[in-house]
Amino acid sequence: MEQPDSYQNLINLDSIRHKIFELYAFHFVPISQIHLNYGILL
Repeated sequence: MEQPDSYQNLINLDSIRHKIFELYAFHFVPISQIHLNYGILL
C-alpha cells in the first residue's frame, strides 16, 4: 500500500523537528565533556 506524499512529508518534518530539538537540548543541558564531544562529532 503506497503512502500519500503528505504523509511522508509529515514524517520528514517530525524527524527534522526532533533533530532541532536535540540540538537545542544540548545547549540547555549543563555541558559535560561527553556532550561537548558528541556535539563536535555531529
